[in-house]
Amino acid sequence: MASGSTTISFEECCSIMCPPLLKGEAYFQWRNIMKYFILAFDIDFWMIIVERYLEAPTKKKKMSVKDTKKGLLNAKAMHTLLCGLDEEVSKKVSTCKSAKDIWVKLEKLYGNKKGEKKDDASSCANRLQIHV
Repeated sequence: MASGSTTISFEECCSIMCPPLLKGEAYFQWRNIMKYFILAFDIDFWMIIVERYLEAPTKKKKMSVKDTKKGLLNAKAMHTLLCGLDEEVSKKVSTCKSAKDIWVKLEKLYGNKKGEKKDDASSCANRLQIHV
């Protein structure tokens, strides 16, 4: 990616196993790509981000099977989001306790930058060109 560029190149997000990397710029494009990456990987991860399931309790008490599953999904969703952040961005969300908290904090940190156009899914897809 060229220095100063405000788009994510296809090469940076072409793997179905690796999420796109947010380096603090091109947030709206990253957000759209990351949403569909998470949805394709596991729709339940996305539901955890949207619905907000808090982290597992720290005290040793018996959790229901349903709560245990949601806690595990939250941990996996958090891991997926954190894998899509570079070191500097990751530091800014390191105190978040849920995937939803990470998503909301990223929106607060990067979603309101002046000068960055909000991308919709179609304009994002138009910039990602696959060469066969």
